Amino acid sequence: MKNVIKSAIIILLLSISHIIFAERQISGSVIATTPYIPGTTTQVEFELQFTSPDFEYVIMTELTLPNGFTPAGTPSDIGALQFNSISNQTISWGATDQSLGVLIGDSSPFVFSIDVAIASNLNGEQPFQYLCIGDDFGAEPHAFSGTSNIVQALNYDLVASEIFGNAVVTAQTQETFQIKIINQGTNDINNYTVEVFINGSVSIGTINENYLTSGTEELVDFHWTPVSTGSIELTAVIIYASDQNTSNNETPGFQVEILPAGFEIIDVGDGTQSLNIVPINYWFRNSLIEQMYFPEELQTTGSISEIAFYYDFIQNPSTSVVNIWIGETTLPNLNEGFIPSGQLDQIYSGSIDYSIGEGTAHIQFTSPYNYEGGNLVLLIERVMETDTYSSNNNFYYTNDDGSHPARSRARFSDDIDFDPSVSYTEGNPLSMFANTSFFFSTEPGSISGTVTDGSNPLPNAIISIDNTGITTITDTDGNYIIQDVYSGTISLTASLDGFEDSYVSDITINANQNTAVDVIMTPITEILAPPTSLTLETSGVNSIELNWSPPANDIRSLIGYKIYRNSVILTEVEETITAYSDTNLENIHYTYFTTAIYTLGESESSNSVSVNLTSATDTDLIITNKLIGNNPNPFNPSTTISFSVISSSSFVKIDIYNIKGQHVKRLLNKQLHSGNHSVLWNGNDSNGNSVSSGIYFYKLQNEGFISTKKMTLSK
Repeated sequence: MKNVIKSAIIILLLSISHIIFAERQISGSVIATTPYIPGTTTQVEFELQFTSPDFEYVIMTELTLPNGFTPAGTPSDIGALQFNSISNQTISWGATDQSLGVLIGDSSPFVFSIDVAIASNLNGEQPFQYLCIGDDFGAEPHAFSGTSNIVQALNYDLVASEIFGNAVVTAQTQETFQIKIINQGTNDINNYTVEVFINGSVSIGTINENYLTSGTEELVDFHWTPVSTGSIELTAVIIYASDQNTSNNETPGFQVEILPAGFEIIDVGDGTQSLNIVPINYWFRNSLIEQMYFPEELQTTGSISEIAFYYDFIQNPSTSVVNIWIGETTLPNLNEGFIPSGQLDQIYSGSIDYSIGEGTAHIQFTSPYNYEGGNLVLLIERVMETDTYSSNNNFYYTNDDGSHPARSRARFSDDIDFDPSVSYTEGNPLSMFANTSFFFSTEPGSISGTVTDGSNPLPNAIISIDNTGITTITDTDGNYIIQDVYSGTISLTASLDGFEDSYVSDITINANQNTAVDVIMTPITEILAPPTSLTLETSGVNSIELNWSPPANDIRSLIGYKIYRNSVILTEVEETITAYSDTNLENIHYTYFTTAIYTLGESESSNSVSVNLTSATDTDLIITNKLIGNNPNPFNPSTTISFSVISSSSFVKIDIYNIKGQHVKRLLNKQLHSGNHSVLWNGNDSNGNSVSSGIYFYKLQNEGFISTKKMTLSK
């Protein structure tokens, strides 16, 4: 009912828009893509392509052939436009009614062909005329027309038409690709070569062919075993010295994704119908779609790293954001409602790359999902947005054969933002599901190596494969090994107390092979931290009292403090003393700061404090912007960050970042009076989740003042 209402509204808006926007026009062209050979019956191919405003369609096409071109046989249809009639040199096609058989613009060219008997006395380019009429069934029709040429065939003209083969392959496995070669020339061809390239520059082989008759085509087999993984583009180039038209000697690029050895691609669904419901609905502003896949369909277990859907779009909704969850269930169907996201694992959040026309949407998981052989559940949310798209952005789907009814559910709306964490029960379950490919890693490999500080082995280092929960610990010689790691690209992190975390990314794991990855860790340089929280108070006539706190880091090597007055060393005290009285002062301005003395040297200065002594009763304390430090450091589970600020009209901000520079939490964002302050961080992020051990940074901002320091959470 929602679709019917929405369609009625659209038709009404279209009627109004034709009154307001009468100047809009449909435009396009028809070109001949094959040459003619005089004195023969030739199949000439044409391409029709057009653009138009929304909801404008081509409903009729006429093509008038050149003189000397006589139609022979029945022309092919033009997409959904059916061949109608031939009158002398003019051929017409038309829509069957006002809802079927129309052509929708802004998509791939519509290819059609006509068999024609060609007079022997023709030569050179021969002009033909075309007329295309557009309509939106309710407004005055628009049209475009023009003249184009059919060129005469050359004596020697080989065409490298296109490459056929698997778009997704695995390394170390031989693949066969087929290259379509057409002899458009009037002469037969002897002894030509086809060379195949990766990314237009790296040759990976040649094929020598002996003979191709004029006006015929052949599929040339090319056998190739990929070695490296990744995305590439294959092109094939004809090498033939006598070719008179080299502009068509190279095929369009054929995109190939090479997966690591040990991968298996499982296709579920082979339906040829398309609709805009599953797995994502782009016609409405928000959709929530859930589908189930079953063990007898998947036929294997292992790590799933990617899925693919198949579509036919007239628009590109690549800016829309989707969230995807996956998991397994013992439920046989979705009769009881949606399985909520809280019972599944989120494996993707972001946009999906599409193109106009038919294509494959590949979605790589942010972390692999280990499928153990149960009933698989896939939940996809299209996040609510302001944009909607045409109802003709369709995915290919399959209707269940009755083995698993109620295997899908769908909710979509322009107004309701459906929550993936809710088990919605409204509406009837569906038997349709999107044609889906699953990319499995079924043969695991292993990873091993040695962790050192550059020269010495490091025992008890924690080695973690990121986003998997898989960890191990190095032995007394710093060695580690992790077995049964599924093929694919991974990253790992090495952690050890007293050392900075080390990250290794883009590690390729191959089936039945060990990948060696050695890790060098960098010791955390001992920070010669200064004293913290220095304060000043007047005490009697022309006397002041200084107080401070010990450094926030490990103070085992601390041996004392230096006290500076007006940048000159005033005195040194032992490490157990954290106060000092300065007496018999003159009535002038004084500035104090302290430093910590270690066995390794002297720290930077603490925060400074100032005072103007003008009389026994008139003392003016001066405060500066200063990020003093945090205590304790390292800490678990919480630490106190101390700082001083000068009062201003702006907000004082303190933010926490992880070692990758990602924002973790904003601790403070408010106006403060001049003076010393502190704020507590309990080790949680902005969502209230406890963060992991590691190095973090805290940044103080007050007007133009910015200061950053480092701290370590050690659990």
